[in-house]
Amino acid sequence: SKISLTYYNINYKNQIASYLSDLTILQQTNQLGGLVTRCPSAACTALVNQYTTGPGALPILGPPLANPSVFVNGLEENLGATKTQGLDLIGSYAFRTPLPGRWSTDLSANVTTQYDVKFTPTGAYFNVLNTIGYPLRLRMRGDLGWAIGPFTTKLFVNFVNGYTNNETTPSQS
Repeated sequence: SKISLTYYNINYKNQIASYLSDLTILQQTNQLGGLVTRCPSAACTALVNQYTTGPGALPILGPPLANPSVFVNGLEENLGATKTQGLDLIGSYAFRTPLPGRWSTDLSANVTTQYDVKFTPTGAYFNVLNTIGYPLRLRMRGDLGWAIGPFTTKLFVNFVNGYTNNETTPSQS
Protein backbone atom coordinates (compact mmCIF):
# COMPACT_ATOMS: atom_id res chain seq x y z
CA SER A 1 0.00 0.00 0.00
CA LYS A 2 1.22 3.47 -0.84
CA ILE A 3 -0.18 6.99 -0.81
CA SER A 4 1.40 10.22 -1.98
CA LEU A 5 0.05 13.76 -1.77
CA THR A 6 1.94 16.61 -3.41
CA TYR A 7 1.11 20.32 -3.25
CA TYR A 8 2.43 22.54 -6.02
CA ASN A 9 2.56 26.30 -6.47
CA ILE A 10 4.15 27.46 -9.71
CA ASN A 11 4.67 31.01 -10.96
CA TYR A 12 5.82 31.21 -14.60
CA LYS A 13 7.16 34.58 -15.76
CA ASN A 14 8.28 35.94 -19.13
CA GLN A 15 6.52 33.26 -21.18
CA ILE A 16 7.23 33.65 -24.88
CA ALA A 17 4.10 34.50 -26.83
CA SER A 18 2.89 36.01 -30.07
CA TYR A 19 -0.76 36.83 -30.64
CA LEU A 20 -0.77 37.98 -34.28
CA SER A 21 -2.32 34.71 -35.44
CA ASP A 22 -5.15 35.06 -32.89
CA LEU A 23 -8.06 36.25 -35.00
CA THR A 24 -9.97 37.36 -31.88
CA ILE A 25 -7.22 39.70 -30.65
CA LEU A 26 -9.33 42.83 -31.20
CA GLN A 27 -12.05 41.32 -28.99
CA GLN A 28 -9.56 40.74 -26.18
CA THR A 29 -8.24 44.24 -25.58
CA ASN A 30 -8.83 43.84 -21.82
CA GLN A 31 -6.17 41.11 -21.74
CA LEU A 32 -4.07 42.12 -24.76
CA GLY A 33 -4.48 45.89 -24.69
CA GLY A 34 -0.75 46.54 -24.55
CA LEU A 35 -0.37 44.86 -27.96
CA VAL A 36 -3.20 46.76 -29.67
CA THR A 37 -2.85 50.45 -30.55
CA ARG A 38 -5.87 52.19 -32.06
CA CYS A 39 -5.42 54.63 -34.92
CA PRO A 40 -5.36 57.46 -35.64
CA SER A 41 -3.09 58.45 -32.78
CA ALA A 42 0.48 59.65 -32.35
CA ALA A 43 1.38 56.26 -30.82
CA CYS A 44 0.00 54.40 -33.86
CA THR A 45 1.82 56.68 -36.32
CA ALA A 46 5.08 56.19 -34.39
CA LEU A 47 4.69 52.38 -34.44
CA VAL A 48 3.84 52.26 -38.14
CA ASN A 49 6.85 54.46 -38.94
CA GLN A 50 9.13 52.41 -36.65
CA TYR A 51 8.37 49.16 -38.43
CA THR A 52 7.98 50.45 -42.02
CA THR A 53 10.47 53.29 -42.48
CA GLY A 54 12.55 53.61 -39.29
CA PRO A 55 16.00 52.15 -38.56
CA GLY A 56 14.41 48.87 -37.39
CA ALA A 57 12.10 48.64 -40.41
CA LEU A 58 10.88 45.17 -41.33
CA PRO A 59 10.46 44.01 -44.92
CA ILE A 60 6.89 44.51 -46.10
CA LEU A 61 5.08 43.38 -49.20
CA GLY A 62 3.52 46.31 -51.03
CA PRO A 63 2.97 49.82 -49.74
CA PRO A 64 1.91 50.40 -46.14
CA LEU A 65 -1.76 51.18 -45.60
CA ALA A 66 -2.46 54.89 -45.90
CA ASN A 67 -4.93 55.09 -43.00
CA PRO A 68 -4.64 52.06 -40.71
CA SER A 69 -7.34 51.68 -38.06
CA VAL A 70 -5.30 49.55 -35.67
CA PHE A 71 -1.70 48.44 -35.09
CA VAL A 72 -1.17 44.97 -33.58
CA ASN A 73 2.26 43.99 -32.24
CA GLY A 74 2.73 40.41 -33.40
CA LEU A 75 6.38 39.92 -32.47
CA GLU A 76 7.35 36.96 -30.31
CA GLU A 77 8.29 38.41 -26.96
CA ASN A 78 8.52 37.47 -23.29
CA LEU A 79 5.03 38.68 -22.52
CA GLY A 80 2.98 36.30 -20.45
CA ALA A 81 2.77 34.92 -16.96
CA THR A 82 0.90 32.05 -15.30
CA LYS A 83 0.16 31.32 -11.65
CA THR A 84 -1.03 27.82 -10.84
CA GLN A 85 -1.41 25.69 -7.76
CA GLY A 86 -3.04 22.43 -6.79
CA LEU A 87 -2.66 18.94 -5.44
CA ASP A 88 -1.59 15.61 -6.94
CA LEU A 89 -2.76 12.44 -5.21
CA ILE A 90 -1.51 8.95 -5.98
CA GLY A 91 -2.57 5.90 -4.04
CA SER A 92 -2.32 2.15 -4.47
CA TYR A 93 -3.46 -0.82 -2.43
CA ALA A 94 -2.85 -4.54 -2.97
CA PHE A 95 -5.05 -7.11 -1.25
CA ARG A 96 -5.99 -10.77 -1.22
CA THR A 97 -9.44 -12.32 -1.33
CA PRO A 98 -10.69 -15.90 -1.05
CA LEU A 99 -10.59 -15.91 -4.86
CA PRO A 100 -7.39 -17.02 -6.60
CA GLY A 101 -4.87 -14.40 -7.70
CA ARG A 102 -3.69 -11.04 -6.43
CA TRP A 103 -5.91 -7.94 -6.45
CA SER A 104 -4.92 -4.27 -6.55
CA THR A 105 -6.51 -0.91 -6.80
CA ASP A 106 -4.97 2.42 -7.77
CA LEU A 107 -6.18 6.01 -7.79
CA SER A 108 -4.52 9.11 -9.19
CA ALA A 109 -6.05 12.56 -9.10
CA ASN A 110 -5.09 16.14 -9.84
CA VAL A 111 -7.00 19.02 -8.30
CA THR A 112 -5.99 22.36 -9.77
CA THR A 113 -7.09 25.09 -7.38
CA GLN A 114 -5.73 28.06 -9.34
CA TYR A 115 -4.80 28.73 -12.96
CA ASP A 116 -4.49 32.44 -13.63
CA VAL A 117 -2.81 33.92 -16.69
CA LYS A 118 -1.92 37.32 -18.02
CA PHE A 119 -0.98 37.84 -21.64
CA THR A 120 1.13 40.98 -21.31
CA PRO A 121 3.48 42.29 -18.60
CA THR A 122 1.15 45.21 -17.80
CA GLY A 123 -2.07 43.19 -18.10
CA ALA A 124 -4.14 41.86 -15.23
CA TYR A 125 -4.27 38.19 -14.24
CA PHE A 126 -7.53 36.43 -15.04
CA ASN A 127 -8.82 32.96 -14.22
CA VAL A 128 -8.96 30.45 -17.11
CA LEU A 129 -9.41 27.27 -15.05
CA ASN A 130 -12.08 25.01 -16.58
CA THR A 131 -12.13 26.85 -19.91
CA ILE A 132 -11.33 25.33 -23.29
CA GLY A 133 -7.62 24.95 -23.92
CA TYR A 134 -6.64 25.27 -20.25
CA PRO A 135 -6.39 22.86 -17.28
CA LEU A 136 -9.47 21.45 -15.61
CA ARG A 137 -10.17 21.62 -11.89
CA LEU A 138 -10.39 17.84 -11.42
CA ARG A 139 -8.97 14.83 -13.26
CA MET A 140 -9.03 11.31 -11.79
CA ARG A 141 -8.15 7.80 -12.87
CA GLY A 142 -8.87 4.67 -10.91
CA ASP A 143 -8.32 1.01 -11.61
CA LEU A 144 -8.99 -2.42 -10.25
CA GLY A 145 -6.45 -5.09 -11.16
CA TRP A 146 -6.25 -8.84 -10.92
CA ALA A 147 -3.19 -10.97 -11.55
CA ILE A 148 -2.66 -14.72 -11.59
CA GLY A 149 0.61 -16.25 -12.63
CA PRO A 150 2.04 -14.32 -15.60
CA PHE A 151 -1.35 -12.80 -16.53
CA THR A 152 -2.66 -9.42 -15.37
CA THR A 153 -5.84 -7.59 -16.22
CA LYS A 154 -7.01 -4.13 -15.17
CA LEU A 155 -10.26 -2.25 -15.41
CA PHE A 156 -9.83 1.56 -15.65
CA VAL A 157 -12.24 4.38 -14.95
CA ASN A 158 -11.42 7.98 -15.91
CA PHE A 159 -13.15 11.16 -14.79
CA VAL A 160 -12.61 14.67 -16.13
CA ASN A 161 -14.90 17.45 -14.96
CA GLY A 162 -16.76 19.64 -17.43
CA TYR A 163 -15.44 22.89 -18.82
CA THR A 164 -16.66 26.05 -20.50
CA ASN A 165 -16.18 26.61 -24.22
CA ASN A 166 -15.90 30.39 -24.30
CA GLU A 167 -14.86 30.36 -27.97
CA THR A 168 -18.55 30.44 -28.93
CA THR A 169 -21.28 33.00 -28.29
CA PRO A 170 -23.00 32.25 -26.01
CA SER A 171 -20.51 30.15 -24.06
CA GLN A 172 -21.25 26.42 -23.89
CA SER A 173 -20.75 23.92 -21.07
